[in-house]
Amino acid sequence: MSSQLIVAAADATAVGRQHVTFLLEKRGHIVRTANCAADLLAGLDPTIDLVLIHLPLVDADAEELPRQIRRLAPLALLFALGAVRAEGFDETLIAPLNPADLDEALRNMTQPIVDVPRLMEMLDNNRDLLKQLLNALGPAVESGIAGMRAAIEAGDSASLAGMAHRLKGSLCNLAADEAVAAARWLEELGKGRDLGEGRVALAKLDRITRRVQAELRALIQ
Repeated sequence: MSSQLIVAAADATAVGRQHVTFLLEKRGHIVRTANCAADLLAGLDPTIDLVLIHLPLVDADAEELPRQIRRLAPLALLFALGAVRAEGFDETLIAPLNPADLDEALRNMTQPIVDVPRLMEMLDNNRDLLKQLLNALGPAVESGIAGMRAAIEAGDSASLAGMAHRLKGSLCNLAADEAVAAARWLEELGKGRDLGEGRVALAKLDRITRRVQAELRALIQ
């Protein structure tokens, strides 16, 4: 992910849109604004790095909106601006938007996940092998995330633990320790039959594995 981000920001108020635009453009980012969910979704594409939404938006289903965004901008991180944690978003910042909180969230967002020197050492600097691993990782992540989501919804802790363990094994081969830790968290929740934090843990793993794949794609381009 480059240092200059393409950001889609939605706020129902003109003042809110001006405020977030000022803060993000001052930090060198490109900002596209919308005043409702329909306009936000219409302007999304796979080049978007970050979606920042001041909730609520009157024309949005709060539960469905994150899924709609991820279909249109699959590599984007989702930040909500509101009073309480927003389900399905990667980060929730407290409104009104504080510049220091924004800076911290952006720093966390742009820190590399993959330890590239260690990865290339593990692969003996073979980029063809890296491409093969990336091609295998995509389906493994997609099916794993979908399966774990279904397991959490069904309260099936054993299946959750098993799927998280398998995905953790794949991630161990990619020098992505944060992703491994996220998968381990879900595995431990499943083993402990405590799914209370399952959705939060899964959203974190989903976000991190998207970033892992984006960073790996950048290495083979």
